[in-house]
Amino acid sequence: MQSSHIVKVDSKGRVLIPVDMRADMSIADGTHILVTRDESNGHLRMTPIPKGSMAEVSMKICEFSLMASVADALSGNSFNIIMSESKRIDEKNTEIRMLVDLSEASRNMDALREILSNIEGVNAVDVAAK
Repeated sequence: MQSSHIVKVDSKGRVLIPVDMRADMSIADGTHILVTRDESNGHLRMTPIPKGSMAEVSMKICEFSLMASVADALSGNSFNIIMSESKRIDEKNTEIRMLVDLSEASRNMDALREILSNIEGVNAVDVAAK
């Protein structure tokens, strides 16, 4: 069943999620919410991320083309990349930081660290709960 409410955005850009929706979706104080804009129609989608189901990953890769291998390895194990950013360190190294959704994966953060560490050319992998 779909329910709808009209809410108002305040001067700081905050949106009030009605109490019945928060209760139904287990949204509590401090819950992270992924906000996505549908480019085709401009609609926003808000997806709560359960506490403990998100990890912050940082690593160094020796070639940026390895990012495709990283994405394949993560998606093949049901880890979803929520956001990523990269920063070139020098000619051979790029630092990658990602937020990874663990909620659909049957594996944990240790498995995530191991999967990434086993990709040739990926170094200095750090995984922390977010």
